[in-house]
Amino acid sequence: MKTRSWIEVNLANVKENLQTVRDRVKPSRILACVKANAYGLGAVEIARSLEADTAGFAVATVAEGLELRRAGIKKEILVLGCSAGPEEWPDALDRDLSLTIASRKQAEGISGLSARLKKRARVHLKVETGMNRLGVSPDEFQPLLNTCLSRPELTLAGIFTHLAAAETRNRFTLKQIELFRRLTERPGGLRPIPARHAANSAAVVNYPESYFELVRPGICLYGAYQGPVNRSGGKQPRFQPVASLKSRVVLVKRVRSGESIGYERLFRARRDTDVATVAIGYADGYARSISGRGRVIIRGKRRRILGLICMDMLMADVTGSGASVGDEVVLLGRQGGTSISAAEVADWSGGITHEFLSRLGPRLERLYFNSRTTPERGAGLLPS
Repeated sequence: MKTRSWIEVNLANVKENLQTVRDRVKPSRILACVKANAYGLGAVEIARSLEADTAGFAVATVAEGLELRRAGIKKEILVLGCSAGPEEWPDALDRDLSLTIASRKQAEGISGLSARLKKRARVHLKVETGMNRLGVSPDEFQPLLNTCLSRPELTLAGIFTHLAAAETRNRFTLKQIELFRRLTERPGGLRPIPARHAANSAAVVNYPESYFELVRPGICLYGAYQGPVNRSGGKQPRFQPVASLKSRVVLVKRVRSGESIGYERLFRARRDTDVATVAIGYADGYARSISGRGRVIIRGKRRRILGLICMDMLMADVTGSGASVGDEVVLLGRQGGTSISAAEVADWSGGITHEFLSRLGPRLERLYFNSRTTPERGAGLLPS
């Protein structure tokens, strides 16, 4: 069935990107980051496609973890954030989600609940090394570690940190990694050492020093890593594009020279212009800030977006193209020999690829396929 606007997700390329990471970081294992609905691409389908080849998954909230459990995901699921308050802990423990601990109060609260429920809690301890967002301070790390180890209800499965500036090679990030290594090499004489993890996508690319027992790639799995590659020597990683964002032309009309287009009349035609109205807007996650800068692909060529992007529609210049109602419009991806990357769209919006993909809205249907080439619509595309 034809849809208004949709996202096509190439699961074969997600798997290839995972293999690229694995080849780079082995023998480290992979905790795939699928938070924010796998950066907008569909956490359930992505996790199902990767489960056999990963150590588990990382999410941001208990609700995200429960969604994966309901979908049948059995590997470890780590809730990275500490937004999970006591009211969420029972569900997390019941479905064997791993919780992040960054304070003694959390450790005592979770262990107390575990004792009452007679349900052992699997936890990861987060240490602050320079992000200054979430984590126990280095000075308080050993006492909190001792608290976790002294509670029989807690299983300490991991220790981790987050790198603040891994997109480039720099002294600050190297200091973060070294501090984390020093704190966790033999924490309190603990043997075996719980699985340690520090590397996000940028660190996977740029910091082999950050490969501990686990790595946590996210955006690179989805083919939208946009940072510079700075690792000296060795083969540089190439990540395959995963997502295409598409819509349709719903109207083509002639706008006369001097007439305005869109809200606030910010665009005025300097010549007679054929304008296509496209059925996608900022409510779908295609940001209003792209107005005046962005391009879409119609009939194999880039077309300028005209005027302000609306909540549900945008307009594009299709003069001389022969465009007609029903034509496919590519906002991200490839049509013929022309393509638009996630990094370009992010740049037009003034943001980053993480932001662009994760804001793609729920009314966009997600369609999945498992081949290196996009099948014709309706042939091999699986709805979410």
